[in-house]
Amino acid sequence: MAGSADFFLIAATPLEDVIATLYSIGINIEEDPIGRTEAHGPISSVYIREPDKNLIEIRKNRR
Repeated sequence: MAGSADFFLIAATPLEDVIATLYSIGINIEEDPIGRTEAHGPISSVYIREPDKNLIEIRKNRR
């Protein structure tokens, strides 16, 4: 079913660069960078939707 999957990608580059690239190619960000702590430490994430409306989280460790 469209929009029923969620997954994440881990960025190797700074999240600010990822955001700039997404905007430059016309991809809208669903939610501004969010900071939180997970099992491997602090992370920041942004969320986008792919063409089938599935949610993609792009995260970067803040260590």
